[in-house]
Amino acid sequence: MEDSKEVLVKPPHWEDDWKYFKGLSNKFQMKSYFDQVKWTIGSVHLMRIIDIYDPSHFWVITEEKAVDILHKYINDFYSQHHMHYKLSANYFGLKMPCVCLVCNEFYRVILMNVPLQIEKTTWVFVFLMDFGYTAKVPIDQIYFMTKNLYDVPQFAVRATLSGLGPINQSYWSSVAVTQFVNLVSNKVCYGQVTNVDEMNKCLFLQLRDQNNYQFINSMITDHLAKSMTLSEIREIRYTQRKASKHGKIPKLPFLLPSFAELEYGLAGDIHKANEVLREYQGVNLKLV
Repeated sequence: MEDSKEVLVKPPHWEDDWKYFKGLSNKFQMKSYFDQVKWTIGSVHLMRIIDIYDPSHFWVITEEKAVDILHKYINDFYSQHHMHYKLSANYFGLKMPCVCLVCNEFYRVILMNVPLQIEKTTWVFVFLMDFGYTAKVPIDQIYFMTKNLYDVPQFAVRATLSGLGPINQSYWSSVAVTQFVNLVSNKVCYGQVTNVDEMNKCLFLQLRDQNNYQFINSMITDHLAKSMTLSEIREIRYTQRKASKHGKIPKLPFLLPSFAELEYGLAGDIHKANEVLREYQGVNLKLV
């Protein structure tokens, strides 16, 4: 139990934190750890795969110790002072960085949806910016961040398997996704950088198992993935350059949806679709 006297006392920097939050532009965007490193072609980094959408869209962290220290600080601070930082839904904004309680721990997140005033919504979807995955949380467990947390870049780095694409279709099959998840989910691997997409802040990687040194890219079976031809790789690079020139995101089939759409809730995410379906079915069952 928290000491009741301590709970009533606001931290000395609370007013600065609140003023900073109130003064943020609705276009504010967190810094990315991707920009803190000079990624060079051929360099190898030890990294943990933290969440996976498909082999062309997953997130990694290369600074586990820094993430652990940050997470400990956030939990220590908000465990004591969260009641002073609770945020009314009136302040919610799409893509807004904040803190929320997920499974009894506090995390930095980005709001992926904002409930409409006409809805009696009690849940919101958030993207955990340092851990790369999406969660559904109660609307009353959202808190504004302390000023110093805005200076710490989000640690989840976007990544895609280098040189691989789905077979005869514009998207990855569920079987291919499952196999990739089984190979690398929440594991520490060696990742060799083969290409760097500066515009989308994404690493193209050749992954290698930390224990047996096998190349994971080649472990995805032939009937689930194909090695892209030189002409296809050239097309990717050409499309990226062309898109970058015009300030657009490349529209290559199996690279859709974009990472931004996944992180900001603008894509038809299967997890959210399932949640909506369950709620819809629940309402209809009550009406029958």
